Amino acid sequence: MSNNHLRKVEFPDFSYQSIIDFEFWRVAELKYDDDLIAENIIIMQRHLLIDEVFVLINGSYNLYSAGTGEIPGITK
Repeated sequence: MSNNHLRKVEFPDFSYQSIIDFEFWRVAELKYDDDLIAENIIIMQRHLLIDEVFVLINGSYNLYSAGTGEIPGITK
């Protein structure tokens, strides 16, 4: 694959940055943040009407899922 269509973007000090917004889709970066450690998570978001993909560029990750039911952790 050619790197002609890739560009390097400097990452800011905050953890989430939208890089590209086009019509109904977005490319964004999310970096490590202490607020994202499992025991520090207070609220989780649900995006039921959109498709999402997570691509790991470098390092390792933890992906937390709260289930699909009304109560987090309950999958129906």
